[in-house]
Amino acid sequence: MGKCGSEGFSKSFTILLNYYYFLVGRILLYFLYVNIYLFSLLLEDILGNLAKAINDEEISIFNINRFTVWEGALRGFRRNTYSPTKRISVKFTDDVGHSEGAVDIGGPRRESDDYFIAGRAIAVSLVHGGPPPRFLATELYDALVRGPENVTCDFQKIPDEDLKSKLEKIADAQSLEAAVDAVLMSQDFLSLAGCLRHVTSLEGHKQLVKEATNWYFFGRTSSAFERFKLGLSTLGVLDAIRKFPQAFQPAFCHTETKLTSQEIDQMFSIVLESQGSNKRQTQSKVTGWWRDYLIDAQEEETGVSLGEILAFATGTDYPPALGWETKPSIEFIYSSDLFPTANTCANVLRLPTVHKEYEDFKKNMDFAIQNSPGSGQA
Repeated sequence: MGKCGSEGFSKSFTILLNYYYFLVGRILLYFLYVNIYLFSLLLEDILGNLAKAINDEEISIFNINRFTVWEGALRGFRRNTYSPTKRISVKFTDDVGHSEGAVDIGGPRRESDDYFIAGRAIAVSLVHGGPPPRFLATELYDALVRGPENVTCDFQKIPDEDLKSKLEKIADAQSLEAAVDAVLMSQDFLSLAGCLRHVTSLEGHKQLVKEATNWYFFGRTSSAFERFKLGLSTLGVLDAIRKFPQAFQPAFCHTETKLTSQEIDQMFSIVLESQGSNKRQTQSKVTGWWRDYLIDAQEEETGVSLGEILAFATGTDYPPALGWETKPSIEFIYSSDLFPTANTCANVLRLPTVHKEYEDFKKNMDFAIQNSPGSGQA
């Protein structure tokens, strides 16, 4: 084969190889999206099955002040008549004690000792159609699934800087003598953790750091962890987590994945007048502004985030893991009102139609959402 032929073959092979890599990448991306979609469907089905235990004929009432949410939740969960199988009715009160309506007509039904109640609150929120927590560390989630003894924690995540520095010296020791000295400097903590011992090899000091770290995260908090698990067992949630850990993980663990403007737009149905009417023309204009506002929020060109917009309309900054019981909707305000309003009990967002320019619409949307006192009738 001549030189030109070799170069041509080499070029063709390179193009073919690049196409192969591109094709493999697209296939992997496809399967990633399919898996995420299937896990989402599976989680909704699992929670839907658990939700069959809820008796809609009985109600547990929670009276919540927006400035002291946790205290109100504690009172509600500790009430002798409370049962996780009763539907939750939440009454939000303002600072003068006026009721702002109960969450008993649809929408997310969101909302003794603190760790047990925290676990119970998460379980109840999921099964009653509330938002997922999405804030647990992966180590904590893995401990719920497999047990803390089967989880390895990173000492670099210890918030106590002094303790972290001491363990780092043990871990980074390059000689047996340095390891022994580092252990002696941390002997008080290691003794408390139950892992103080004479180090005879460099491999041994790494195991010591591992044991000490796991004790810091799980050993010293074991009683709280057990109470949290017991609370999370409410309505069968913990058992379901252990059976379907991959399906539940996105609902429990923190992720950098953010909502998109398109996802928010698709969550809402828009209540429109008949085609050709004067109101319909105004609605079409404002609908376009609404979608531009979502895009601006995604691109951080507004004063609020997409999550804050969703929370203003529905009371939650992320869709419920069980799906919307009442699909969010958009209605329109035909008056001189400058600002949007929302009823988070019914998941209704009402947009103003008085503005002549998009920038005015955007400015007043920002102002209303930024100054919204909380959920309820915003």
